[in-house]
Amino acid sequence: VLTGAEVGGLKSIDVIFQNLADLSNLSNQLLSSGLAGRLQGLTGNQLTAAMQTDPRFANFQLARDTAIKTVQALAGGAGSGLRLNLGEIETAAANLPNITDNLGYATEKISGLKRLLTNQLSETLPNIKQDSGSGSGGAPDLSGLF
Repeated sequence: VLTGAEVGGLKSIDVIFQNLADLSNLSNQLLSSGLAGRLQGLTGNQLTAAMQTDPRFANFQLARDTAIKTVQALAGGAGSGLRLNLGEIETAAANLPNITDNLGYATEKISGLKRLLTNQLSETLPNIKQDSGSGSGGAPDLSGLF
């Protein structure tokens, strides 16, 4: 049985997975592959974001900022049940995709953070189910826990 603080921590983790799914979807829409994608990110994407001509760039930044704040909130460890040290949390937050990344690099960053969180959840809650559906990108199914 989970305490109220543990449920709150798990909900925060669920928010991170939702933001990572949003980032993944937006990355597929906004970022391009390879060197051309990197050059587009450094020039076109930054210009479009600065000129505020495409609301998807604002959504991308919002999902990124929310994921960072939620990951950083886990640093307090208040009930999340995860055994992430401060260094892992800072690394996770620093390695979220940016609009300047190419698609492959952004995808790898998202996958790496999902693996880190999923591995930590599996240690804490060994019977947790993995949702392999395309909507969540393989995120743990936390819905039955709260």
